[in-house]
Amino acid sequence: MGDVKKNETKEVVTKGYVLNLVEVLKGEGEGEDEYIFDITVQKPDIDKEVILVKGAILDRYKQNKIVLADHNLSVQAIVGKSVWVRKYNDRIRAKLVFADTAFGQYVKKLVDGGFLRAASIRFRPYEWVEGEEVKEYGYDPGQVIRVYTKWELLEWSIVTVPANPNALKVEKVVKDGETKAVNNQEGQEEVKGATPYQDYDIVDEKWDKGKAVQQIRKWASSDGSGDTDKIDWGKMKKAYMWFDSSEPEKITSYKLPYVYIKDGKPVAVKRAIISIVAAIMGARGGVNIPEKDKRAVYNHCKKYYAKMGMEIPEYKDVLWVVQVTEAMIEDAIDEVKKSLDKRDDEVQNNNEPEVSGQGDMAGDTQADGVEDEDVVVKALGAMVETLEKMKGGQNG
Repeated sequence: MGDVKKNETKEVVTKGYVLNLVEVLKGEGEGEDEYIFDITVQKPDIDKEVILVKGAILDRYKQNKIVLADHNLSVQAIVGKSVWVRKYNDRIRAKLVFADTAFGQYVKKLVDGGFLRAASIRFRPYEWVEGEEVKEYGYDPGQVIRVYTKWELLEWSIVTVPANPNALKVEKVVKDGETKAVNNQEGQEEVKGATPYQDYDIVDEKWDKGKAVQQIRKWASSDGSGDTDKIDWGKMKKAYMWFDSSEPEKITSYKLPYVYIKDGKPVAVKRAIISIVAAIMGARGGVNIPEKDKRAVYNHCKKYYAKMGMEIPEYKDVLWVVQVTEAMIEDAIDEVKKSLDKRDDEVQNNNEPEVSGQGDMAGDTQADGVEDEDVVVKALGAMVETLEKMKGGQNG
């Protein structure tokens, strides 16, 4: 056996494939329909990598066989469960039953209608071979650069990825400018666009984003000019927490800078990291990146928070916070309206509510009370409108 590579980092890999619906088993009576899918195939993908079926470890997944949407690890993203997951010669298949929830049935309809055609596995590679060593597994080094020989399935998802007649790579881990197989116990996930943790030294200084961007461009360019045609884009990624991987050689593709350049080296800026956490939680209008990438950026920041000896705020999807807050406000509006309706009924029945004072003063007090409640209703209503705009921004 040749040189077997083993993991030393803490990320996981996500790879996507065309969703191959092998068979639909219609439930009898009130029985559930069951869908059999190929969730991964042992063929070279567009990154020239192969995942060996016989190297798969399925035991832990079989203890909790949930199927998700877009690798979103929240309860709300559960699509269904795998009845079974089995290895075949060149593929792994799973039998899926959709959850009897509004979301599960919604995804089922999209699959039935052909709108969702891609699946993606998230796995932790333990061992792989590269270069000439792939010949031992029957592959041409000119066609395959890496073969994963031992790996563990963490979960699989139905994802919103365009169909491709060949195996397609949804997301890849990038480190030091090249694709890396990654690892192990903690399982930090690296999703499309979110950059790996760099473990820079931290400085506590005033954060100036414009200043940082200029420093980063000069540092990343070969001649120190900052000109686009001189930039090393692999280096550029190390100064940002997110980039648009579909257009990696555009300045505007890079978001969430967090470093200054000191003595020719990047240093993380405490206030920049705190601002990024606030932004992905929705502060100051939030940041326009995919929701699943926000979680990856949050995990990136979490490591810096630990290094700074700080406790990071609990991650909450902004839309979830908006929805909960909106519900609380609407409940408050209902209570105020009930109070107004009760007051109106009392007035109509000539059974005016007791108020302190006499004569006109008493009447003024009652009128003021109604007017105050009207103001409260209007104010709460305005808050709901603001929340609706926030939701629209998240969905847009």
